[in-house]
Amino acid sequence: MVTNQNRPIRITNAFATSMFKNPERMVVEFRRLTPQQLRELTESAVDVISYIRHPATANLVSNIVGRVLEPNNSNYIYRDGDIVVIVTLVAPQRGQEATSVREEDIVIYQATIRELE
Repeated sequence: MVTNQNRPIRITNAFATSMFKNPERMVVEFRRLTPQQLRELTESAVDVISYIRHPATANLVSNIVGRVLEPNNSNYIYRDGDIVVIVTLVAPQRGQEATSVREEDIVIYQATIRELE
């Protein structure tokens, strides 16, 4: 069972150092999640925001988590306490917009983030 401990959940399609004010001070570990684990993580969450721009991927993630997550073109900035989930395409098609995405087309990671002391 994956729990969120009432922390904000942020779902992105990529992970970038630009998410942080001081990226050189951050330590990040990635853990792979199944779609079921993502569903469990978000099912009791109050605050879930997707930063996925691609409509087909946003639609698939919405179906997985059981709530509407609209495509979002905003940039995500990490805040201490956020649970960061990254949903990426296994084989992205550069320069092409996929019209449908299936669970087998994605890989899901949860990032555990901490700042160096």
